[in-house]
Amino acid sequence: MLGQVRSIGNPGDRHRRGFTLVELVLVIMVLGLLAAVGSTMIVDTFKTTGMVTAENTSEVMARYALERLAREIREIKYDSTNGAYCITSTMSSTTTLTYYKTSGTYNSTCATNADTVTISYDAANKLVTLSYASIPNLTSTLARNVSSFALNNYNIGDALATTSTARFVVISLTVTDPTSGQSTSQRVRVNLRNA
Repeated sequence: MLGQVRSIGNPGDRHRRGFTLVELVLVIMVLGLLAAVGSTMIVDTFKTTGMVTAENTSEVMARYALERLAREIREIKYDSTNGAYCITSTMSSTTTLTYYKTSGTYNSTCATNADTVTISYDAANKLVTLSYASIPNLTSTLARNVSSFALNNYNIGDALATTSTARFVVISLTVTDPTSGQSTSQRVRVNLRNA
């Protein structure tokens, strides 16, 4: 019957038009549960990403410091007259290295035509720094958050060396990220060259 119109007030139509209160409460509970689980997963993902980024930053900083120190230490001047490297700090010191680096024209004695370079570790501030005597008041920070640092001078037999028997320097560096607490340790052996 084409002309039939349903009555709006028919009691049987009310159940077909909407949701019951129980259905709405169940849907809200399921959506809340999904939101809680999803937000926890998202927060954990951001925390993990932050920790990985911080760890990578620490590793890059440690690698940069070691590469820069290795490059600088290779430039230690060799005094061919006395048969020794131009290292002025005590060889027993493991956190500071002061030496002469050739600058300008080469001369066989230590103090002539040379620049004094100091590599040092400040345990209180957790910094590894590099400074040149020729550029006063300029100290370059190579690494921050350094929890341990050591410079050991060795001769061929892996024994601790003097300035005349030193053949290579072993640099050990550990950087600890302050946010995650993760440590990155790196070590490099630098062969000294005879000039």
